[in-house]
Amino acid sequence: MINLSLYLKKDLISLKENLKDKEEVLRRIAELLTKGGYVKGEDKAFSELKRREEIQSTGIGGGIAVPHLLCPLEEPVVGFLTLATPVEFDAVDGKPVDVVFFTAAPNPNLHLRMLARLARLVKSSSLVGRIRKAETPEEAYEAFKQEEISL
Repeated sequence: MINLSLYLKKDLISLKENLKDKEEVLRRIAELLTKGGYVKGEDKAFSELKRREEIQSTGIGGGIAVPHLLCPLEEPVVGFLTLATPVEFDAVDGKPVDVVFFTAAPNPNLHLRMLARLARLVKSSSLVGRIRKAETPEEAYEAFKQEEISL
């Protein structure tokens, strides 16, 4: 079983972001991935994230979205951000999103395994509640690690 905590990067955790819509959320994810040196080309990453959303929204319900990117990179990564005000994300339940987990992986097999594990983690634990309450990225990082261990 894949351990997402190994791929979770502290510099890819951002809390209480003031973003106004889905496009700004995707742009922020692309910015974080690029600034951290995980992917090259912020505009390209943004375009790929947006293209994926046009196929089908990654809003999985319960105020959660899981945008993901399949692209060349040295190692897979996981990150997340919380939003100060929920935004419309075309989620399956029609509700706005305030917690956005994201992944980037270099190959389809790993990509799918990461998404499956993440979906199970956010649906089967108190992780989302703990992240919503977190005051610092370090607190949110530790919550993620602890919740994954207990799953």
